[in-house]
Amino acid sequence: MSERRVKGILSSDKWKTNDTNVLIMMTFAHTCAAAAMFMLAALGPTLEAELGLHASTIGYLMGLAWACGSVASILIGVVIVRYGPTVVLQFGLLFLAMGALTLAISRGVTFLALSMAIIGGGYGIVGPSSSVILAQFCRPERRNFTFSIKQTATPGGTAVMGVVAPYVTATASWPWTGIVVAMVSALLAVVVFGFKTQWNHIVPDPGSSHFGGLRLIFANSRLRRLAIMCFLFACAQVGMTAYLALGLASLAEFSPAAAGTALSLSSAAAIAGRFMVGYLADRARTTEHVLLGTGLANAGAICTLALVSPAWPTISIYLLVIIFGVAGHSWAGLYQAAVVTAGPLNRASELVSGSFAFMFLGGVAGPLFSGLVFALTHSYMITLFFLGGIALTGALIIAMTIAGVNSEEN
Repeated sequence: MSERRVKGILSSDKWKTNDTNVLIMMTFAHTCAAAAMFMLAALGPTLEAELGLHASTIGYLMGLAWACGSVASILIGVVIVRYGPTVVLQFGLLFLAMGALTLAISRGVTFLALSMAIIGGGYGIVGPSSSVILAQFCRPERRNFTFSIKQTATPGGTAVMGVVAPYVTATASWPWTGIVVAMVSALLAVVVFGFKTQWNHIVPDPGSSHFGGLRLIFANSRLRRLAIMCFLFACAQVGMTAYLALGLASLAEFSPAAAGTALSLSSAAAIAGRFMVGYLADRARTTEHVLLGTGLANAGAICTLALVSPAWPTISIYLLVIIFGVAGHSWAGLYQAAVVTAGPLNRASELVSGSFAFMFLGGVAGPLFSGLVFALTHSYMITLFFLGGIALTGALIIAMTIAGVNSEEN
C-alpha cells in the first residue's frame, strides 16, 4: 500500500469514527488509566523496603485514589457536556501523567498521597469520558459486548502494571515506572487531540449540572436499582479481590505461590468473562437477566470458597476462583450499557459520569467493610460469607429491577 494511501486512510473521518477503531482507542485509554491507578500497589513491596512504607498505608492511599475518582466522576458529567468528551479525556490523561510524575519524585507519604489523589481524579475523568465517546459510536445491538470489551481494560491494566513495574524497577529504578506511565499518558493525550472534531457530538442540555447524573439516577427507579446493584457488586468484587489470596492461604493452607496463582487465574477469567458475558447479553437482548445470573453465580462462588479446607482438591478450588473471576468481574460493562439504554440519550454524559461514582464508592467501601468484619471476627470464613451476602443482595436488587420492568410492560 502506498504512503499516500496510508495517509489518506489515517486522516479520514470514516477511520476515526469506525466503531471498532473507537473501541480500541477507548480501551487503550482506560487500560492506561487502570495501570496508573494500580501502579502504587504494584510498587508496594519496593516502596515498603526503600521508603519504609507500611502495607496498611498503601491500602489507605489506594482508598484515597478511589475516593478522589468518585468525586471526579460525579462532577465531570457537566464538563463533558460543555467542552466535549474528547477534551475531557485529554484532561484526564494529562492528570494521570501529572500524578505519575508526582509519584516518581515522591520520597514520603505526603507526596505519595498527592500523587494518588491526582491519579484517582484522572481515573475518574478518563472512565466516564471514554465511555461517553464510545456510546456515541457503538451499535445498540452490540452495546453490551462493546462496553464489556472496554471494561477488560481494568484487569488488563492491572496485569500490565504487574509486569511493567517489577521489570522497570529491576532494570532502572522504581521512579522510572512513574515516568514511563507519565510518558504514555501524555503521548495518548496528544493522539486523542487529533480526534476532537469527530468525537464531539454532545448536544448541550439546559438541564445539565454537576450533580445532574445523580439526580437522574435517583429520580428513575430502574436507574436507582441499577446504581445500588453496582455499588454492591463493586463492594463484593474489590473486597473479595483484596482477601482472596489471604483467605485461601488461611482456609485451604495455600502456599504464597498457590495463592498467587489463584489471583492470576481470577484476573485472566475476568478478562475472558467480560467477552463472554457481553456477547451473551447482546444475544439474549436482556442485560438485567444476565446481570442477575452473574450476581447469583458470584455469590455462590464466594460463599463456597468460604467453606474450603486443606482437604479440598486444589483443582476444585481453582475452578471456584475462575467462576468468581468470570461472574464477579464481568458485570461492569453490562451495567454501563444498561444505564445508557435506560436513561435519556441527551443526558448520557451525566448519566455515565454519575454511574461511575457508584463503582468508585463500592471500590472504596468493599475493602473497608470486609476489613472491619475481619477485625471484629478474625475469621476469613465469616469475611467471605459477608462478601458473598453483599453479592447476593446485589442480585436481589437486580431481580427487583426485572420485576419492575415486567410490571411496567404489562
